[in-house]
Amino acid sequence: MSENVALQKSKQNSFTKQVKNMKRQVSKGFLQVQENLRPRKHKTQLGLIYIGHLPHGFYEEEMREYFKQFGVVTNVRVCRSKRTGKSKGYGFVQFLHPEVAQVAAETMDNYLFFNRRLVCKYIPPEKQQNSIFTKATWSIQNYPLKRSRKLHITKRNLSDKDIAVNTKKTLKKIRMKLNKLTELGIQHTLKPCNVPDDMQHLLEGSNIEKLNGVNNKNGLKKKTQRTKISKNLDPNSIKIVKKNHTKKITLPTPSFMQNDRLKRLAAAELLKGHLVNRVVKIKNKIKA
Repeated sequence: MSENVALQKSKQNSFTKQVKNMKRQVSKGFLQVQENLRPRKHKTQLGLIYIGHLPHGFYEEEMREYFKQFGVVTNVRVCRSKRTGKSKGYGFVQFLHPEVAQVAAETMDNYLFFNRRLVCKYIPPEKQQNSIFTKATWSIQNYPLKRSRKLHITKRNLSDKDIAVNTKKTLKKIRMKLNKLTELGIQHTLKPCNVPDDMQHLLEGSNIEKLNGVNNKNGLKKKTQRTKISKNLDPNSIKIVKKNHTKKITLPTPSFMQNDRLKRLAAAELLKGHLVNRVVKIKNKIKA
């Protein structure tokens, strides 16, 4: 039986060969074995709880001060909107010890707080995400919309070097498309405009100045078919047709609410007319 045993029996032969190869490299001096290795620092497990249904005004500072009664609070985060910075109604609290986090989650779960029933859940270390507390907290000077707006402005306001690179790429794409059109035998009058003088060479070989008689793949000149019109025409046989170019305007169909409102207005006007007639009749009777 060999001195070194693999974890899987099926890989025992390959494992022994690799060990022999490593020993051979160590004996020849290709590899060095370090005897005094520094002990690895084990990542300390921190307690994390999720808090939902946060009331208005119960934010980072208030949460930190409130949860200090359970133990040492290492970090607090309230999830906020990128655009407005308002609270989304949930957040996270991180404790130094996982046991303290479990006690805090069990105590504060279903706790009535400012007319809100809090939802507190303990998150075990194996399910914790490292990206919860890496993002910066929302502030007037630093918020996600401001960063994205700054990135958008930098993309719009390019330097002269970046503009030249983008122009070269665009002209190369245009040249490739024009060459494809000429290979297919398609006549075109496409010609890029406002091209800088130092980039005119990028359009060479695109055949953009050949307007008629474009050569196809076989090297044959394509013939254009033209309809012949006889000059000796009878003037009586020519009719001038005038087309009526008046456009029909179609009114949008009113919605149900608009129809209902129109009916009510019509009924009100009708009632108003009846009342006026009745008042006139009463006045005439009084005068008589």
